[in-house]
Amino acid sequence: ERRRRVKASQAQESRVAAIGDGKRVSGSGSKPHARGDARWDEYGLLIEAKRTDKGSISIKGEVLDKITREAMANGKFPAVAIEVTTEFAARDWILLPATLVRRILDEAMENLTRKDIMKKLSE
Repeated sequence: ERRRRVKASQAQESRVAAIGDGKRVSGSGSKPHARGDARWDEYGLLIEAKRTDKGSISIKGEVLDKITREAMANGKFPAVAIEVTTEFAARDWILLPATLVRRILDEAMENLTRKDIMKKLSE
């Protein structure tokens, strides 16, 4: 059971890294110097990955504190990737601080209309 959970976590980390053309952090979870589980260097994100086979997941404040400290120490933005198995929802989600989401949306809206953004997202 433990082996299956570890393999599923590693698969999630690899998949999330690939979505952002990033990299999985080697030794994450087992080595003190390994920060986060994945990196999207082009976007400046350090990502902590969490997953469950159940229909819900909770993220403790200490997880948010940990990834925020590690990201700030490395000049990156913190993010948490979650994988929850449900019937309709997307498999992978990225949680970002609200202030960062606002900055991203402000930048996007300067260059595109909301309709253009929605069209690009559905492609």
